[in-house]
Amino acid sequence: MNPQSLPLFPPQASTIASEVDALYFFHIAVTSFFSLLIAAGVVYFAIRYRRRSNAESPPEIEGSLALELTWTFIPLLITIVMFVWGAQVFFHINRPPDNSMNVSVVGKRWMWKLQHPTGQREINELHVPLGRPVRLTITSEDTIHSFFIPAFRIKKDAVPGRYNTAWFEATKAGSFHILCAEYCGTEHAKMIGRVVVMEADDYQTWLAGGPTPESPLRHLPPPRFRRPGADPERHLRPGGAASGRRVRGGGRRLCPGVDPHSGRQGGGGLPAGDAHLPGPGERGVDPQPHRVYPVTPDARGGARKMSTTAVPPKVHYLNADYGWKSWLFTTDHKRIALLYLVSVTAMFFLGGSYAVLIRLNLLEPTGSLVSAETYNKLFTAHGVIMVFFFLIPSIPATLGNFLIPLMIGAKDLAFPRINLLSWYLYILGSLITLHALINGGLDTGWTFYTPYSTAFANTAVVTAGVGIFVTGFSSILTGLNFIVTIHKMRAPGLTCGPPASPGSASPSSCGPTTRPRSSRSWAPP
Repeated sequence: MNPQSLPLFPPQASTIASEVDALYFFHIAVTSFFSLLIAAGVVYFAIRYRRRSNAESPPEIEGSLALELTWTFIPLLITIVMFVWGAQVFFHINRPPDNSMNVSVVGKRWMWKLQHPTGQREINELHVPLGRPVRLTITSEDTIHSFFIPAFRIKKDAVPGRYNTAWFEATKAGSFHILCAEYCGTEHAKMIGRVVVMEADDYQTWLAGGPTPESPLRHLPPPRFRRPGADPERHLRPGGAASGRRVRGGGRRLCPGVDPHSGRQGGGGLPAGDAHLPGPGERGVDPQPHRVYPVTPDARGGARKMSTTAVPPKVHYLNADYGWKSWLFTTDHKRIALLYLVSVTAMFFLGGSYAVLIRLNLLEPTGSLVSAETYNKLFTAHGVIMVFFFLIPSIPATLGNFLIPLMIGAKDLAFPRINLLSWYLYILGSLITLHALINGGLDTGWTFYTPYSTAFANTAVVTAGVGIFVTGFSSILTGLNFIVTIHKMRAPGLTCGPPASPGSASPSSCGPTTRPRSSRSWAPP
């Protein structure tokens, strides 16, 4: 299949594009084939082996070893092919050739800044030679962006404080889109640019600052806007030339209405990345404060260089400290929520392993894998772990710890140290219970009832009960912490009931807050 024949697919304009498309269409073909095969099989077997009368008794099916081996090894071989093929494409994409040309890419809301190894700088535009590998070193100044060139089949995140690498080798001359594939703010959709692939001679001409054939004429007014007797050649400007008023030094200056002293001696140009001049659709409307880029007095004496230094990442609960003590002794509700998340996830997989053993024992009607006593201990261990150490703490302790302070406008829970203590009680209770499940086990089920077939249980019921008892205090402390936090630390005006009706005197409330009602003395965290 040629993807260029489909309008939904961009052209293949790099050496990597054909490899990515081949792997992609192979996955599509395999999934489509088996989806149709399964759907057709369901319809066929539902019609072919339907029950024709109430007295009909279907024959016993003993199974087929050949059939089971077939549907086991064929998918295994297909997945191995996918893995090996995908690994080869992955390593090819992430290993730039040694002779690559280095280009720096800096994402900034909402533009792309690019710098060539010889010093040329571009904004939302990248000129590259045809048939030469180009290595991109990508970072961001403010938030996460994603540098995406669909025609080259490359996409790499631009992360503040981190440098990612991507590369391509263009195989077609022309202009190709640059997009941001990560939602980065209000004008994310306008963060677009283009890659201009040129012949080697044309690229060298562009580097030297001369006109190039890729866009020789630009900014030419339509005939209906030309005044009589005007010379069109005076309005022509090379595609690579910067727009704006020219000064003797070759830079740009603002019009006298904006800067009355722009033509003074030594008046430097204004870099394009440091100011936003309104376009035709923005004139006459209210200014946008977020589009203002201040110019320091030092920059007015000469054009500044584009900075490629990444802005240090903002300190938050994940990167405040990386030591193990900062996690085990933290009082941050978000970190404690992550501790709960790791703990309940580990319990989920442990309880799931017991479920796997139960299913393995049920593969045969006789259940010959384990004895009846061991089977009772397996489903008891599965039930105890999944109920008391996964289901009960997963939602309140994990999601509640993380979201409740954010939802009510509080900086943390009312008792941060008690919050950490509740997690330690959870760990202590789980260790005691696991000790009981491993040393002796339980055969009572997760309800801890004595089996009806006997008058007593010889397993470690008391030890497991102590572990569940300790874990219960973890839930109690967490619940009390939530209640106090919601009642005493919620934002002013935040109520527990529906909004007040027009005739009522005051909105329904769940109790007074300890915060002042003045909006001037409170700010959200």
